[in-house]
Amino acid sequence: MPGSALKALAAVVLVGLAFTAPAPTTAFSAPAPTTTVPPPAGPLLEVGDSLGIDLGWGLTDELSGSRHRLIDAALGDTGLAEPSYYDWPAQLSVDLRLYHPRTVIVFLGANDVESFYTSNRFLAFGSPGWAAFYGTRVAKMMEEAASAGARLLWVGMPPMESPSFSSDMAALNGVYRAEAIAHRLDASYLASWRVLGGPQGQYRGALIGPAGAVVALRAPDGVHITRAGGDLLAKDVLARLQRFGWL
Repeated sequence: MPGSALKALAAVVLVGLAFTAPAPTTAFSAPAPTTTVPPPAGPLLEVGDSLGIDLGWGLTDELSGSRHRLIDAALGDTGLAEPSYYDWPAQLSVDLRLYHPRTVIVFLGANDVESFYTSNRFLAFGSPGWAAFYGTRVAKMMEEAASAGARLLWVGMPPMESPSFSSDMAALNGVYRAEAIAHRLDASYLASWRVLGGPQGQYRGALIGPAGAVVALRAPDGVHITRAGGDLLAKDVLARLQRFGWL
C-alpha cells in the first residue's frame, strides 16, 4: 500500500478511537428489599390465678386477628404462697421450655395473703421479713424468664372492694414493683389500678362508656374482672409491651 494511503488509514483509525464512547461501567446497587413477611416472634405466655384468667380473655380479644399468638396458662386458686399446692416457678420453667415465649405476662397475687413460717421464724404478712421471703419467689419467676431469653411484665393486683383486702394487694404490689426494679433489664411492673381504679387508686366497679352507658369493670364479688375490664386492662398491657418492643 502506498505511504500516502497508509497515512490516511492511520488518521481515520485515530479519529475513530478519539470519538469512541467509553465502555459503560456496571452499577452494583443493593438488591431491592424483599416483601416477605418475617415469621412471627415467639408467643406471649400469660400466667396467673383466676384474675389472670380474666386478663387472658381480654388479651385474647385484643390480639384477635393479629399475628401474635397467646398461650394462656393462668390457673384459678393458685399463687406463690403455697408451692406445695401449685409451684408456679417450677411450672413456669416447664412452660418456657415448651412454648419458647418472647414475653411472659404475670397476673396473680389474690391468693397470696398469707404469713410464712420458715427456719423457725414467723414472718407476718406485710412485714419486712415477709416481703424479703416472698420477694425471692417473685424474683425466681423473673430470673427464669430471663434465663430463657424472655422478657417479663408483672401486672400488679387491682384495688379490691374490701378496703382491708385492697390494702393487702398494695403490700403485694410493693414487692412486685421492687423486684421488677431490681430486674429492670428483663422485667417491668405495670400498675393495674391506673386502669381499673379511681383517680386516687381506689376501687372502681364501673365507668361510663362512650355512649353514656354504664360499663361494669368488676364482677359482683368485688374481686374479679369483667370481660370489659379485662379488655381495658389488656389494651394497657399490650401498649406497654409495644412501647418496650416486647410484643
